[in-house]
Amino acid sequence: MNMQQLFACGLLAIAGAAQAGPLDLAATLTYEYHSVTADGVVKDSRFQEKLYRVGNQVWTERILPANTPHNDAGHDEHEHKHDLGLAAAAKHVVRDARGNLNLDFVRRADRQIIHAEQRDYAELGFDGSWAGTYYIVNPQQLQKMQKLKRPAAAGQVWYEQQQQDRFVRVLWSETRQIPLLIESGSSNGNLYARTAIKPEAMPQLSQLPWNRLAGYRRKDYVDLLD
Repeated sequence: MNMQQLFACGLLAIAGAAQAGPLDLAATLTYEYHSVTADGVVKDSRFQEKLYRVGNQVWTERILPANTPHNDAGHDEHEHKHDLGLAAAAKHVVRDARGNLNLDFVRRADRQIIHAEQRDYAELGFDGSWAGTYYIVNPQQLQKMQKLKRPAAAGQVWYEQQQQDRFVRVLWSETRQIPLLIESGSSNGNLYARTAIKPEAMPQLSQLPWNRLAGYRRKDYVDLLD
């Protein structure tokens, strides 16, 4: 099991509509992964993303360090093997009144919007779940987890689930309807994943990233495969 799969094990999707207004959110997400392979190699990785969710739209975008290479050299081969350069692109998901999703990737450096059809979702690592995109962790799944007595601030609750040698722990914000911390891994410490979600001030409407795409060229994901 690789680090991305480990993290995915802790995140389950639900069906349901998003709520606008009170649950609008801007946040920075920090992902950290640790693994020890069978041949004794210790691997640690870390990256961050910006998250904006407003009404029926969710935007996530990798935060690139100043010294990020501008080519594939030095990037993780597994991460970039199939994505054709989309791992660092912003992901914009919009849900219409019928519940249908529109998925676009935005490459700022190229001023390019790449549209993906539902048939492309599996290849791009997107499960097609609006609720999974919006809430990050399944609120209904929390009801199947054990509520811990671990200290937490007002409006926050710790949950835990253990299955054999694997665990998932979630610090859930009842007011924001989003996890503030997710931890998952193995009891022996060989696998560990941690995601911290830090809410921030919401920018003005005009400054939201999907409102700043004037002049961007559009193309379909299948065009990248030619």
